[in-house]
Amino acid sequence: MDRKIVGTKYSQYYNSIGQPQRTNYIARKLSFHGNTVGVLSLAYHPTRRAPYAAIMNSTNFHHVSPAYAKRFQRPDETEEQYVERLRQELEDKFIELGPDTVIGCLLVLFSIIFSC
Repeated sequence: MDRKIVGTKYSQYYNSIGQPQRTNYIARKLSFHGNTVGVLSLAYHPTRRAPYAAIMNSTNFHHVSPAYAKRFQRPDETEEQYVERLRQELEDKFIELGPDTVIGCLLVLFSIIFSC
């Protein structure tokens, strides 16, 4: 099922229980969740988003760093420090937005790598 439809269902659910302020989604940068405009808004991947930038929702979709230590862990960080930095970034994003405004948080915690 298209995640945009699922997201719409979450919005309807929160409206039905009296929480219409829940309008924000959080996802990891460079993630991939599909090819519709809705999920391209959720997944922050600049190359895939570029052709649709003019019609994408930038207001309600927020992004945190990818969990990809091989590329984004700092040379002076231990694995534990890297994980803590990502955790803190996510917590800071919730606080910035207001925890009561977040509908969902989609965090892909692994990468699938194909090699030939």
